[in-house]
Amino acid sequence: MNDPRGKALHATAGRRRAAVAAHAVLTVGAVWLVVLMFAHDQRWAAFALIGVLLPWCFFTGVLNGATQGILELRSRVLDERQLMERDRARGAAHKMTGALVLGAAAGL
Repeated sequence: MNDPRGKALHATAGRRRAAVAAHAVLTVGAVWLVVLMFAHDQRWAAFALIGVLLPWCFFTGVLNGATQGILELRSRVLDERQLMERDRARGAAHKMTGALVLGAAAGL
């Protein structure tokens, strides 16, 4: 995650946005394949899922490198700015998760 050779992958805002977009597309693709696999008994989807999850893991690593692992580190090793950024990201994630759960409950 802190390897200097990977910094080129997230050095600019455009590259970070591209990594986020690729990660989001791969996440949607993986969810779609899981639905196909279980709901429609498509066995080929299991093999396709492996092909989607490998690049998904790569882009997850790129995003973790871009944030310097701020979400995985303990609070005692972060400075005030990093703590504030982590809390803001965690709050946004909780809001998004709450909206998704509410939407799923309303849909059911």
